[in-house]
Amino acid sequence: MPRNHRAGANTVSDALLLQVAQAFKPAVDTVCCIACEAGMMRRIRDALIANGVPCTRIHGRGYWKAGATAYPDHDYGDDA
Repeated sequence: MPRNHRAGANTVSDALLLQVAQAFKPAVDTVCCIACEAGMMRRIRDALIANGVPCTRIHGRGYWKAGATAYPDHDYGDDA
């Protein structure tokens, strides 16, 4: 999936989330790495967990937050 934090980013992010939520069928040993906007990272993480990926096999990082300036670079999404 292309990375785009400018025009059309929501379309790309929403398309990725839809694929994860509806079509992703993880193998037993699946490990997922997510690095994107903090809110989307959490939504993708929730969809992966709903599809059976154990949270111990999900590594997420929210590098920025839409609408926030100077967002801290330590949002791992592991407080859910």
